[in-house]
Amino acid sequence: MVVSDGADTASDFTLRQAREVLRRTDSFVYAIAIDAPGALASTRVNAESLRDITGQSGGYTEVVRSAEDLGPATERIANELNKQYMLGYVSSRAADDGWRNIRVKAKDGTYFIRARRGYYAVRRPPAS
Repeated sequence: MVVSDGADTASDFTLRQAREVLRRTDSFVYAIAIDAPGALASTRVNAESLRDITGQSGGYTEVVRSAEDLGPATERIANELNKQYMLGYVSSRAADDGWRNIRVKAKDGTYFIRARRGYYAVRRPPAS
């Protein structure tokens, strides 16, 4: 989980690079962005960038306005983490090191589903 005030003061990666690194991991990313009222424009939270990063991983971003909002936000994330399931499947296509988009849907529509947007079909070296 990332807790941020949204001010980018010392990034080693661009947003695009960070997204690519996360796409190559199995990490779920959740962010809590602290966007205090009256903050200077240069220190405002870029919620869309955080949502882009967290959404592709299967997580999401909470934007809070004060320290009092942190407890409920972390509780909502913890509640979701406690109710996760892992699904798996075997593709009929050969691995080609390329990106594969995926979409997970429930048949009856009564469930809210959050899932990563895809994966890399990594070729494995032959066993020796």
